[in-house]
Amino acid sequence: VAVLPLAQLEEVAFEGKTLTLHMRGQKVSLQARAENEHLAAKWASAVKAHAGRAISKSLPPGWDVQAMLSSGVGGSAAKLVNKEQLPTSVNPSFQKLMDHCFVCKTTKDRRGKVVPM
Repeated sequence: VAVLPLAQLEEVAFEGKTLTLHMRGQKVSLQARAENEHLAAKWASAVKAHAGRAISKSLPPGWDVQAMLSSGVGGSAAKLVNKEQLPTSVNPSFQKLMDHCFVCKTTKDRRGKVVPM
């Protein structure tokens, strides 16, 4: 018997009748096959809802776990990733970070040719 804590859920996906759960740090996934596509979608929604409640307890306030779990192509797959538009006021600081971290490195395959940037 395997225990799969919802707090370690990384991705919920369903395609057709198959529901797939990917757990963080695991090399294998759990798959369940429903009788029909509607039931698989219902299972995916239920898992996402329960996982959202379990995960949101350990995250900072303001993180919208439900939005992260409901994203995906056609709502079928969801990963705990969310993209936020940053205010333009952070651009100079972010550019300074990129400039500081950038390393111009050449490799053998260039053999003296110009390195594209």
